[in-house]
Amino acid sequence: MMQVTIPSGRVHDGYCGNLITIELDWICPKCGGPRGEIFPTHSFDGSRRLVCDGWRNDCGHIDTYAAARQEFLERRRDKK
Repeated sequence: MMQVTIPSGRVHDGYCGNLITIELDWICPKCGGPRGEIFPTHSFDGSRRLVCDGWRNDCGHIDTYAAARQEFLERRRDKK
């Protein structure tokens, strides 16, 4: 498990209050390989940008913030 700070939604207006910190299994959801190293990056919302975490999976599969949020919500729902 790793914690990442990502935009809370597709529209974030560049406002840091629209960031969430979530915990994810640190495996690629497509192939099960490891997710990549976390690095600071920007999420762009039109002309607005927000500094958040990013990562590149060595396997080449791309994680989106939307998919990461969904993965987090599903895991949380499964624990209930």
